[in-house]
Amino acid sequence: YRHFQSSDCKVALHPVANLTDTEVSINAPAEVVAGSEIDVSWIGPDNRNDYIAIVKAGADEGTSINYSYTREGSPLELKTVDHPGVYEIRYVSAQFRNTLAMFEITLTEAEVSIEAPSEAVAGAEIEVAWIGPDNQNDYIAIVEAGADEGTSINYAYTRKGSPLDLKTVDRSGVYEIRYVSGQSRETMATATINLTEPVVSLDIPAEAIAGASIDITWVGPDNQNDYITIVEVGADEGTSINYAYTRRGAPLELQTVDRAGGFEVRYVSGQSKATLASQPITLIAPEVSLVAAPVAFAGNKISVNWIGPDNKNDYIAIVHAGADEGQSETYQYTRRGNPVEINVPDETGDYEIRYVSGQSRATLATQALSLEAE
Repeated sequence: YRHFQSSDCKVALHPVANLTDTEVSINAPAEVVAGSEIDVSWIGPDNRNDYIAIVKAGADEGTSINYSYTREGSPLELKTVDHPGVYEIRYVSAQFRNTLAMFEITLTEAEVSIEAPSEAVAGAEIEVAWIGPDNQNDYIAIVEAGADEGTSINYAYTRKGSPLDLKTVDRSGVYEIRYVSGQSRETMATATINLTEPVVSLDIPAEAIAGASIDITWVGPDNQNDYITIVEVGADEGTSINYAYTRRGAPLELQTVDRAGGFEVRYVSGQSKATLASQPITLIAPEVSLVAAPVAFAGNKISVNWIGPDNKNDYIAIVHAGADEGQSETYQYTRRGNPVEINVPDETGDYEIRYVSGQSRATLATQALSLEAE
């Protein structure tokens, strides 16, 4: 209230509503599916941070569920609420949080359903057909039966279309496929699916030369990124030394470890890294030797005869005597034949010829070499 006083009178003026010289109005659809985005046309002052909000009918001033700033222009996009009912779209003054205009809108319940196989092999991709509002970030998820709202193991957004591909869980059991609102994470439709254990087996040699490649025949689900790996006996789940994806077909080629001993070949799920099948293999140390002239002229070539596994990228190297593992001055791959010709260093001195594993760079055999001036 404002009070005016003078020596002879008092006048009390009652408050009046906030007045604006600008016309304010809102125009939007009277009825839409809950959760959808709508175009809202508006006329108003567009003062700094003024906004258009959707609220429950009769909500207090200044409250909002979703909103868009008027600076986005007219019309602007406003996301509605994903619960059906009667709501209000309001033009709100950012300065006083008071409503300058209001439009009533009814949100209707969306038709939502899911169609999916009732049974599938654990970890497989399945096709899921769905009917639903396809609101922003709505998704189809697979979860454990009875899981809390908003949880998911694997999911795919409905924007990918219907039907869409959904990766199942790589553990057997009863699960649920859910249509989930991208706004509230609430389940709008559900279907039950039973995931069965896949048949998985490996057929490999009982023994192999360490570092050699072996052919592996396998049976398994061949789910996305499943792979065959070789590991030390008893290694933790998900570890690997060398591996090859099952998508390469059966049989596939796998390079073994270049150390002798007992190992395991495993079929591993690409999703959880769990071992689905395992077979033991014994790796035998290869026979390795070198024969070359003990003395050569610096800067020339020498011929080296070798015996060895000739595994992938194995090579014959010349290094300074006592050099660290994996070092080389000059080298030649064993795949070039036997014997191989190698350029020798230009400096005189004591050197070694080494047969080196292409996998671990470990020296498998050595011979002394002296380089002299020509």
